[in-house]
Amino acid sequence: MLTLGVLLALGCGDELDLPPIRYQTEHLRIGTDFTTPACAGSIDRLELHVQRLERLLETEVREPIELYWFADSPPCGTNDRASGCYVRESGIVLTEYGSARHELGHAVSYLWGDPDRFYAEGVAQAFSGERSSFGEALPSASLGRITGVPTDDAAHFIRWLYERKGPRPLRTLFEQSRQNDRPSAERAFVAAYGQPISQLEQLYYAEAPEHYPGFSWCFDDVDVLPWQGEYWLQSIELDCEAKHTRGTEAMTRTVAFDVARAGRFTFEIEAPARAYLTTCQTDVIEKGEPDLSERGPVGEEPGGSVYSVGTWIESGAAVELGLYAGRYRLAIEVVPAGKVTVRAYLGPRLTGTTAEHHSFDQ
Repeated sequence: MLTLGVLLALGCGDELDLPPIRYQTEHLRIGTDFTTPACAGSIDRLELHVQRLERLLETEVREPIELYWFADSPPCGTNDRASGCYVRESGIVLTEYGSARHELGHAVSYLWGDPDRFYAEGVAQAFSGERSSFGEALPSASLGRITGVPTDDAAHFIRWLYERKGPRPLRTLFEQSRQNDRPSAERAFVAAYGQPISQLEQLYYAEAPEHYPGFSWCFDDVDVLPWQGEYWLQSIELDCEAKHTRGTEAMTRTVAFDVARAGRFTFEIEAPARAYLTTCQTDVIEKGEPDLSERGPVGEEPGGSVYSVGTWIESGAAVELGLYAGRYRLAIEVVPAGKVTVRAYLGPRLTGTTAEHHSFDQ
């Protein structure tokens, strides 16, 4: 599990030993503490996330955000386990790549104000791109905390508020609450939603769905590639200079495919690649509905972390998969970075060692 959060007291950015700025986009200035070039898609994905935040939160980033990407252990003060942090005093982000979108959520939403931590963590995680799920922490009991803020639980509550009323009340929470000040957090909630949080959370527990799909995880974060009849046979290019490819020393391209009917399939990927397969949640899962992650054939669904449990599939051997109907996310990895085309196959289950076997020749 990644440790995320707002850094409370680190000092101004110019007091840190920060790496040089190596990349610049419309909304970002990105420094890295490594010299290996970052693939174009890594930079583009971060820029697109800021644009998504602007659109969903109905706000505007007028000055580029400084983001410092560390290969490991960003200098987040006393929290040496943190994979990322946002420095409120200077408005900069210090992060590993996997936490960058959460921390950018802080950087964009803090343009509204310096709010209660429950609201801050909830917005950053709810709009990070990943799905959110019911938790155990009571929202009304989570206000006024500096430590121990239940980030994932806050994300689900904030997502529910957003789906009901949009972003404007969220902005009020940021404008009218303060950190480590529970009374201001309670007053801000009444100003935003017209009733105390302790009352509205009763409706939340009665009506909120079990899981919300992420805004981007299995949507605009992937290229959905089509089937050719009963076969999914693809030649997939990875090119570190192309926006569809992410990575530094290794390259990753994420694609997806939709399964129309549940069944047994054979999957194979060509060397030098390997693939990481996870299920996708593309619809809201209401209370009482089965969660595919509990019975998924290839591992748990993404939820809470982009590094959720799935299945690594190595090249060189056909693997049999039992797949339910729905969308699947396939992250293809190749080492080292450069440019390569790999071929991947998904089709009817093999009935023997040679019977019905496919060929990569097209």
